[in-house]
Amino acid sequence: MPSYCPDPCSDHCPDDESLRLWPVAAGVALLALAAVVWFVIGHLVLVLAGCGAIALVTGGSQYVLRRWFTVQLPTRERLAELISREIWEPMGAEFDADITVDAHGNALADGGISATLRDVARFGQLFLPGSLPGSCGGTVVPPAWVGDTIRGASDGAEAFAATGSQPGYPAGAHYRNCWWVREPEVPFFYANGINGQHVFVDGPSRTVIVKLSSWPVAMSVRLFNQTLAAARAIAAVLGENHG
Repeated sequence: MPSYCPDPCSDHCPDDESLRLWPVAAGVALLALAAVVWFVIGHLVLVLAGCGAIALVTGGSQYVLRRWFTVQLPTRERLAELISREIWEPMGAEFDADITVDAHGNALADGGISATLRDVARFGQLFLPGSLPGSCGGTVVPPAWVGDTIRGASDGAEAFAATGSQPGYPAGAHYRNCWWVREPEVPFFYANGINGQHVFVDGPSRTVIVKLSSWPVAMSVRLFNQTLAAARAIAAVLGENHG
């Protein structure tokens, strides 16, 4: 269960909290997971609350809007509690996770979730096509959501290519639900966070690769290309063995 401290500047949580908050490290430890978790939980909560589908903006300056108007307002529950109930516990997480909060205990809805590598891999497995049910039965992430992510919007690939800001991607690549879908026909897609946090999902080999890093810069094309090549090579070998 994700835990939170009421005081982000303290060195420890009260006795009734299970884990200490790392207010600085959590902010860079796993933005990839935080971003994807946010969209999944946002989708589930909106469906449960009967609010339908809406367009969600991204960026740290908008996290208050997303937290209150799409999650906490309709459900009257804290974001950390929702993530715990809808994702973390059903997927069978091995450890608790930390989530960054403000001085009032409100969770950051844009980044700052810190988790173990193994549990991040479990999260990635939820997005494998035809993924296994969660520990409590049923699918954690709706199959339609995974399919929509891989398939993308009708004009998604065209819009992605038109930006010209992502050179090197093959035709058909797009960005959907916080995932970079590099090869939808495979499928092969990934979530990226700053300073080298990555979750790669390869459908044919049914492989999820997680890499946690501490790059000296937020984004490095050279380091990312090396990481991408390594992930593809690992998936290829495992795919051969799997076949």
